[in-house]
Parts: sequence; C-alpha cells; structure tokens
Amino acid sequence: MVELDFSEIVQSMEKFQVDKIEEKVFLDKLMTLEVRLFIYLLPLDVYRERIRKANLNAKKKGRQLSKEFKARARLNLFITSASEDVLDIETAWKAYTLRWQIELGFKVWKSLWKIDKVKKVKKERLECYIWSKLFIIVLSLRVLWITHGLMCSRFGCSLSFYKATKTLISSFRNNLKEVLIGGTSSAVQFIMDFLDLSLRRHLREKKKGGNNAPEILFNIFRLRCDGEVVSIAL
Repeated sequence: MVELDFSEIVQSMEKFQVDKIEEKVFLDKLMTLEVRLFIYLLPLDVYRERIRKANLNAKKKGRQLSKEFKARARLNLFITSASEDVLDIETAWKAYTLRWQIELGFKVWKSLWKIDKVKKVKKERLECYIWSKLFIIVLSLRVLWITHGLMCSRFGCSLSFYKATKTLISSFRNNLKEVLIGGTSSAVQFIMDFLDLSLRRHLREKKKGGNNAPEILFNIFRLRCDGEVVSIAL
C-alpha cells in the first residue's frame, strides 16, 4: 500500500498545468474500501490566505506548520463512493458547496422559523405543529424562488433569501389567510407586492468569489422560476 504524497501531487499538477485530477484510493489498510478521490489545485491567492490563517493559529498554540500540511493546504480533497455516471469531477465541488448551502438553510429554519422551539405537548399536536410549520416553510420557498426568478430575469439582480425570509414570516402571519382564501388573483397580487418590496429591501450583496444557493443550483440544475428542477445541466 502506497500513501499519497501531497507535495508530489502539487508539483505534478503545477508542472502539467492541471487544476483537477481523479484517483482511485482505499480508505483502509486491508484495501477493501475503494473510493474515488477528487483533487483540486487551489489558486495561489486562496492558498496564501489559508496559510496565513493557519500560521496565526499555529503561533497561538506555539507550533509550526509542517511541510505536509502546507502541501495539503494547496489542495481541496473530496471522496465519494458514487459512480461516474452519478457524479463526475466537474460537478463534485459544486455539489459539495450545495450540500453546505442546504445545511445553512436548515440553520435559517432554526434561527428564523424556530422549528426547534417546541413545547411539551401530546404526540398528535406535535405532529400537527411540525407539518404545519413545514407547509409554511415550503410555501415561503416557493414565493422566494418566484421572486428571485423575476428579479434575475427582469431586473438583473439577486434576492437575499435571508432578508426576504424575515419579511415573509411577518407577512404570512398577517396575510396568509387572505392569500390562501383569495385564490389566484390574491396570490399574484401578494407576489407582485413582495417583488416590489424585495427590489427595495431584499437585494443580495455580491461577495467577491462567492456563490449562494441559487447560483449553485442554476449551475448544476436547470430550474423553473419557482425552483422546481427540470433537468441536470450538462
């Protein structure tokens, strides 16, 4: 069994000007668990920032960075047991980033929707509470995706899902009953009013080099304006 030499991998990728490679590796010494390893060579500015932060942390602990750590810090590594027809090296990084965005989404559910705040009640009441909360969350996501789609296509800007969610929570509390009972015309009017409000108060600030969940989704999947997946983008 041969262990990976990250210094050698970095030198080889730089020499042949390759920014990503795939290897078949084993996770155990008995060589029974084979997985696919995706190796991405990071840009120098990203690497230098990683090393800068790592050096600061090491100094606080009275340590020094090893050569192996410095070499590994130049790379992003992902392992998967998925087959090539399910996940390829071109989309693996995006898929992982999307996974992190999903985790952030659940954190928003906790911080804004308070789904973890539950009183001690009977089983039936608890189930009713959870399902109703999830119904409202899914409904709000539909509104957010439609609003985001309209903002992108008609005005060339993006929606801040976090800012918009905070407003939606109070809007649903006051207007949900009227929107549901009022039918299509009432729902359309609610969307248009929310779009107008979002153009003034819910614009997403673009971070340099950063992606948010909508951008990642549109890069991996083809979506309708309401966020429904149509197909996987090639």
